[in-house]
Amino acid sequence: MKIRRLLASLAVVAPLLAAVPTTAEAAPPPPPNREICKRPGGYYQHKQDGRYFHQCDNAYRPYRHRCPDGLLFNEEARPGPVCDWPDQVYTHGPRPAATALRAEPALYDSAKRQVTGLTAIMKQGLIGEKITFTTMTGVALCTATTDKPGGSNTPGPDTVRTASCNSKTGLTIPAETLLRGYKAVYAENSEIFHPDQATGSIKRAGCANRYG
Repeated sequence: MKIRRLLASLAVVAPLLAAVPTTAEAAPPPPPNREICKRPGGYYQHKQDGRYFHQCDNAYRPYRHRCPDGLLFNEEARPGPVCDWPDQVYTHGPRPAATALRAEPALYDSAKRQVTGLTAIMKQGLIGEKITFTTMTGVALCTATTDKPGGSNTPGPDTVRTASCNSKTGLTIPAETLLRGYKAVYAENSEIFHPDQATGSIKRAGCANRYG
């Protein structure tokens, strides 16, 4: 089973290792970075998150890719770098025990029957990670990805990122249930980052500052 899964993952990664995006593509190429690209044509593990790796072209420009779920990038593998099982990979930097989510207060608009401002802050600063927002009873409200800088915007252990969204209008969930609060859930699980969740309050719109 492990061999079949590893072969399947390599089939996903192989196209990434075979070619660098051309200038004809919509996204502009990244600037040259010799701190990341030690040599042209090299492949290097991301320094903060072993799930990612940089593919360098002949101009020392690093293109970032992500390994399939459950695998980490092994730049030391022979005959060449691959996405590998976590117990086979040395990762740069510390391995935090949790993502340290924090949920911010949200508002309930009784006229629209909508919850707005559902927001989670992720201390470890991962970009593009999915956060699911639910009621305290587990009913989904909306999902968002961490892509907005909050606090420090410098890569490192103190970087934080936020994910925020609003529920749809016309919710049929009773107001009493919504006003009990909400949960922000991060479900990723790897050798680097663990699942986490946080709870936040929901106040009626127009009443958030009444007791402040």
